[in-house]
Amino acid sequence: MGLRDTRLVIFDMDGLLLDTERLIVDHWDRLAVREGLDRDKIRRLCLESIGINLPAVRKLAAELLGPDFPFDAYRAEMWKSIAEELDGRAMSVKKGAFELLEYLKRTGMPAVVASSSPKATVVRELDEAGLLPYFKEVFGGEDAPRSKPAPDLFLNAAKAMGVPPGSCLVLEDSHNGIRAAHAAGMMSVMVPDLQPANEEMRGLYTAQAEDLGEVSEMLLEAFLE
Repeated sequence: MGLRDTRLVIFDMDGLLLDTERLIVDHWDRLAVREGLDRDKIRRLCLESIGINLPAVRKLAAELLGPDFPFDAYRAEMWKSIAEELDGRAMSVKKGAFELLEYLKRTGMPAVVASSSPKATVVRELDEAGLLPYFKEVFGGEDAPRSKPAPDLFLNAAKAMGVPPGSCLVLEDSHNGIRAAHAAGMMSVMVPDLQPANEEMRGLYTAQAEDLGEVSEMLLEAFLE
């Protein structure tokens, strides 16, 4: 199984297509300073929650900060702070995203998004960034019974598109996403953002890329072989 076997490309969103993760970590840290929260635990919450859905993040917050920690209220404040900073602007698009999506469009390779974020949020942010028209379908965290690193979201996306898992290529920035792709029996390319590739990831993914533009080069090379 190699990249030449790809019949469907499955994209994560946060930290891969859009530069959201750094923004979220920064604004959670500002909130922690303002509210006198434990900054180390808040940062740990941010990093360990990368790639998982909202119910799983709530559970992690309770484990790290206690069952009475008002996570939803603070999360709302964090997103309000981000919205004020953006002031109507879209989230920044990651390097190489448009290049890769244009390549897939030219070659007729279908692409979908499978993100742990709520589907409505994913659709809105992709639309604001001008990326939504490139995707055949969008799957959110509520579209799978279990969060990444379980394979459910990716498997559901493949099934919906009528493509066997072995012919799917997952593009991910997170450890949990790469774990999920591997568990699903799919190829994967890791494009690290806040979480660097480690020995575990190197044993799970098909390849690593510096940015999404490099993924374009990988696919071009694979299909020219």
